[in-house]
Amino acid sequence: MGLLSFLKRPTSPADLRTQLVTLVVRKDLNGLARVVREQREAIVREFADWMTVPGGMQEDETLLAHYGEMLLSVARIVDHDGDPALLTMLEGDPADAPVEMWNEQVAIAAALTEQARFAEAAQVLESLENRMGRLRGSAVDFYRPRVLGKLGVALYQAGQPARAREVTAQALDICRQLGDEDGVQAYEANLANMDTD
Repeated sequence: MGLLSFLKRPTSPADLRTQLVTLVVRKDLNGLARVVREQREAIVREFADWMTVPGGMQEDETLLAHYGEMLLSVARIVDHDGDPALLTMLEGDPADAPVEMWNEQVAIAAALTEQARFAEAAQVLESLENRMGRLRGSAVDFYRPRVLGKLGVALYQAGQPARAREVTAQALDICRQLGDEDGVQAYEANLANMDTD
């Protein structure tokens, strides 16, 4: 190990956590994977504590989204390397964090859309969005605008352009609040396309 890599090595769990969030903010996935692999033992030891969002971060929606993305990315890297424990910790009890059910519902809606059954796809997505609307957390922050965006497309294709614009605008607002630039661009484009038809 060279002197520079030693100097860059985090000195505390909080420093390590900050370094991981910074890499996520910078979208440096290679750097993130490298640090996770170098610091795997410390990460596995501290991960359960990291699942409680640090004070002050809860009021900053953008930072909260980056923090949630860091947890998920770290868990996926460790899972990819053969240890599913962190991902299992994040998923928890399906009744508490029903991410798998959300994915299944989105997949069902996508299959219905492929079959040009747009109204049925919209019903599935609307039901899912209603359930998500009562929940809070980083997973909801990640999934809800995407579900709303897909719902907007399904409603538009089902011949309900006014409702489609309404839910797509909701998705856009959430992405703006979270600082999700990709989502902002996608839903602005969807709204523009809906307005030109």
